[in-house]
Amino acid sequence: MNNTQIIKRLDHLTAERKTLDATWETLEEFVVPYRGQFFRNQTSEHEQDWRQRQIFDSTAVNACQTLSASIHGSITSPAYRWFDLQFRVDALNQTQEAKEWLDDTADRIYNALQESNFNLEISECYTDLVSYGTSVVLEEFTGDELTGEDIDLVFSAVPIKEAYFEEDHKGGIATFYRRLMWTPSQIISKFGEDGVPEKINAMEAAGKTDRMEVVYCIWKRKDIDEKSIEGIVAPEKRPYAFRYLLKEGGETLGEEGGYYEMPAYAPRWRKTSESKWGNSPAMNALSDVLTLNQLVELILRSAEKVIDPAWATTMNNLLSDFDQRPAGLNILRDPSKLLPLNSQARFDVSQLAKQDLISSIQQAFYMDQLQLKDSPAMTATETMARMELMQRTLGPTLGRLQSDLLDPLISRTLNILFRSGQLKEVPDSLKEQGGDIDVAYVGSMSRSQKMDTVANVERYLGLLGGIAQFKPEVLDLFNQDKAARDLGVDLNIPAAYLNSDEDVQALRQQRAQQQQAQFEAENMKAGGEAMQAVGKGQKELEGDPNA
Repeated sequence: MNNTQIIKRLDHLTAERKTLDATWETLEEFVVPYRGQFFRNQTSEHEQDWRQRQIFDSTAVNACQTLSASIHGSITSPAYRWFDLQFRVDALNQTQEAKEWLDDTADRIYNALQESNFNLEISECYTDLVSYGTSVVLEEFTGDELTGEDIDLVFSAVPIKEAYFEEDHKGGIATFYRRLMWTPSQIISKFGEDGVPEKINAMEAAGKTDRMEVVYCIWKRKDIDEKSIEGIVAPEKRPYAFRYLLKEGGETLGEEGGYYEMPAYAPRWRKTSESKWGNSPAMNALSDVLTLNQLVELILRSAEKVIDPAWATTMNNLLSDFDQRPAGLNILRDPSKLLPLNSQARFDVSQLAKQDLISSIQQAFYMDQLQLKDSPAMTATETMARMELMQRTLGPTLGRLQSDLLDPLISRTLNILFRSGQLKEVPDSLKEQGGDIDVAYVGSMSRSQKMDTVANVERYLGLLGGIAQFKPEVLDLFNQDKAARDLGVDLNIPAAYLNSDEDVQALRQQRAQQQQAQFEAENMKAGGEAMQAVGKGQKELEGDPNA
């Protein structure tokens, strides 16, 4: 694409989204106010005026934070590795060599994510997802990809105000646009003095700090097939191109670059086929949020009238202007005729309406399922039941989150580490067969389901052991080897800790040989002792004095 096409398409997408932007601005004001004046074009930090915020109730704010934090802890918890790798062809996963390579590769990917700013930015991503229904994440890296030196992943949770994109036929991002407001100093620091138009250098030399609109665009090159790329290639030969340009004038900044994979991900909470933008819990609760905020404001104003009421008296009772300030001096003919004015406020009715609205908002954000009971602690059964309920309720959303965000993110990270030589060499047996790699998620919800399987096996073995006391052959029904391996997977035991089938067979053969040798030695010993006893008896019969 040329610069004119990029600007025209971006202008079209901007005009197309104006109505949605207005809704998002309302959500920003009442649900995520800590994100700053998100949808206001400000040129400096001092333009943020928090005193303009008219929030009288924080139910939606707290619920949004709780839901986004729960998703973070349930799916991509920083406390443990939340994914496994496996070959799409299951036969490739059966060898111990493959298991150990996949386990080691998953560890390296996880460590690379942990050493980056992934957890910080993904938290912002989940907040945008819960509030706006759509979030955007960019995955880039620093360092030399060719040599693998100083490769560090860098993630950016792009503010939804700045992000625009076009979908391909599969619903993924085909073209990504980002609007940036940069000063001349920021532009020069990014591209250098030689990579910007002369007018930018002149503005910087003059000390100007006016912000200029910069457009960042990523698009798919039509003449390059991703599957045909092998090894490191020049930027212009990579499947995805990117370019920076000035919105005003359409001049290119720096040089056109390239990506091997689309680095922008746009997860949606839930979406319809007619729109590429998602719907969020905050959108569903917006009418209740606005109503509750207005109701609490009215309650506070009514309470103010009760706490500090207006006063009533007769005109001829006043000898001066009436002063309602603290310690104010009023001169009256008859102080007994100065009476507080009863506001007649019905707090019982307003409190009932308030509680109904709070409950409705909390349900929209799944608080009835996320919040723990008042009991000191939940049992393991209660915990599993809670996780199962969350899985059923949030299942469609979590599935979309995995396909829109986590699957391409893990895949791109794996490719970055592979190209930079930071992964172990693929075993020869796997090189010969090849095969695509899939991601399996082992977050808290998935772990809870697996622990349920482990508990069922434990109960089954207990019942089976009771029956075996009377009928030992019933144990033949249970495949102990397969159960031991599958339970190890469910409990996330590293593959390196488990012996391969060949090693197990060798150990059992060695053990059998040792037992056979011990048995033969004991038989020989017993036979020798028996022969000695026979010989001694024979001598006694013959009257040998030495017997």
